[in-house]
Amino acid sequence: MTNIACTDMNNSIATVEVCRLKAVKRDVVEATVKFRLLQKLERFNLHVKLLRKYNTYEPFIINGTVDVCAFFRNKGKSPLRVLYKLIEKFTNTNHSCPFEHEIFINRFRPEHENLIINLPTGEYLILFGFYVPKNLLGYLRVWFTFREV
Repeated sequence: MTNIACTDMNNSIATVEVCRLKAVKRDVVEATVKFRLLQKLERFNLHVKLLRKYNTYEPFIINGTVDVCAFFRNKGKSPLRVLYKLIEKFTNTNHSCPFEHEIFINRFRPEHENLIINLPTGEYLILFGFYVPKNLLGYLRVWFTFREV
């Protein structure tokens, strides 16, 4: 990971408390993101878009919206499972709706063995848009460089 940015769009529902990268070693970076929920989330959607940098960032492989509550009821059939497998040890989002209090990813370190899609070497941006019905809660943007091993 080379950069991270969090934006909250609706402060009456959720706010960003922490959004940072921390260099642990020269080649190891940890991400911590924490959203404080000010209301109980009964329904929750996540839009995910993976972009690869050519001259500009262009859509690559993943671009879709997932009902998060439905995903946690049946993880096996969603494209979100690829991303969830990467973060499941680092997050408190391991149950179905409702979500209350906070949603976090703590000290996330990406691991090649948890990535179940093959990415070519390159620079990428993954965009996450968080939605409840009729409201955009915020965005999370993560820039990273991937090298094939």
